[in-house]
Amino acid sequence: MLIIGCDAVQEKSGIILNSETRQPLEGVAISKYKVEDTANSFTRRIYSDDKGQFEYQDVGMTNSFELFFIKDGFKPKKVENEISDTILLEPIKQLQKSMN
Repeated sequence: MLIIGCDAVQEKSGIILNSETRQPLEGVAISKYKVEDTANSFTRRIYSDDKGQFEYQDVGMTNSFELFFIKDGFKPKKVENEISDTILLEPIKQLQKSMN
């Protein structure tokens, strides 16, 4: 019996920065899925460290994959096969109520 696997290692590492201040962002959720399902280990998330750095590694059918970067107060970002190791997240601007 011959068994051949066709899984590929999917890797991405880098740093996540605030697009306006260029400061590192700690605690950014990184996953191949936009929504986490705690009952499904395939939707697991990793988080950036206190220096904004992350290392993501998984196994999939191809070397090509997309990642979602999510943090409260910032616009979620989807990255597909990006060459750069720097991910910039844009802060969400809060609408200011005018005082009359």
